[in-house]
Amino acid sequence: MDSPRQQVHIGPISLFTLVASLGMAVLAVLAVSTSNAMYALSNRAAEMTSELYVAEACAQRFVAELDGALDQASSTGSDVSLSLSGQLDALASAAQGEATQGASGLDVTVSAHMEGNEVTVVVTTPIGRRIDVRIEVAADGTYQITQWKTTTETDSSGAGETLWSPAG
Repeated sequence: MDSPRQQVHIGPISLFTLVASLGMAVLAVLAVSTSNAMYALSNRAAEMTSELYVAEACAQRFVAELDGALDQASSTGSDVSLSLSGQLDALASAAQGEATQGASGLDVTVSAHMEGNEVTVVVTTPIGRRIDVRIEVAADGTYQITQWKTTTETDSSGAGETLWSPAG
């Protein structure tokens, strides 16, 4: 007596299941690589934003120190331009100290020079953020900020990072 054999049929349902599972695997790999790329991009954006905030704080600290120096010079009746030109280095170092006081610990550079009645301040960060400030100082000790410009210097000499690299 022959027992009836059960045969396994590989038909359209099995083929559809195979294609669907391969498609899901490809989509899973794409989702993981996209999330890694977005994580790296958001870290880079966060680093640039925090450096910009530190640079802004340094520039604002310089303006505050300049305001105090102008107030002191005008109250003593001394020549404002002469008094200010001797204090620019101290004002720049006080503003540069603003970066080390916070939790950032960035190596921010603050430089200032004076030409005539105009003070020019340049604040630069390690990744290329730069703030240029121009301040016109009047003889009576008042001042006016004529320029506050933020720029980012691009560096095209690198290896050319790609957004979709597996290392992220």
